Amino acid sequence: MSSDSSHITSKFTTRIEREGERYLIEVPAQEFDYGTLSEGDICRITIEVVESGPNEDGERTQNEEPNAPVSIGDNRTVEIESIGDEGDGIARVDQGYVVIVPETEPGDKVEIEITDVTPNVGFAEVVDKSNTTANATKRSE
Repeated sequence: MSSDSSHITSKFTTRIEREGERYLIEVPAQEFDYGTLSEGDICRITIEVVESGPNEDGERTQNEEPNAPVSIGDNRTVEIESIGDEGDGIARVDQGYVVIVPETEPGDKVEIEITDVTPNVGFAEVVDKSNTTANATKRSE
């Protein structure tokens, strides 16, 4: 994990749960699976509460499904940072949101279209591989 606190390494959505006298924040397993975090890492946590409009009592409530920073159909140009356990490329957008991109390799710069979205991870297909040519040559050397 980077020691540069100005670089956000991971961004995910979770709930704060009470357990006795403590409040817990669960970190999704994918953050460890994709190599973003390792057990024993010391992390600086910033919490952004996602709220919706007032409920019927006039009180503000938390969204049941917080919004991801991407939507189905969005096109982005990304750089593949690593490979996941299933062999798919992993890119990060909007301060750490994970996007899984099949048939890519680390270093590939590709245009993608978002095909599926969850609060913690998005999935995409490559729509333009023109930037992967130089990387394919570099990998074959």
